[in-house]
Amino acid sequence: METEDTPVTGTLGDYGAPAKEKEALTLEQQEKLLKFVEQSNVYKPHLPMMQESEIFL
Repeated sequence: METEDTPVTGTLGDYGAPAKEKEALTLEQQEKLLKFVEQSNVYKPHLPMMQESEIFL
């Protein structure tokens, strides 16, 4: 299927700009994110996985 055949619009491909380079969160940003997750009823179940990850802190 070619791009012209799809009815989907508003995707990243429509913007024409290349994706930005990802930047790691600072330690302060990581701490704030973990605190937010800890206080959230929606995201709290994911907290143990985030705390065990080597990506965070």
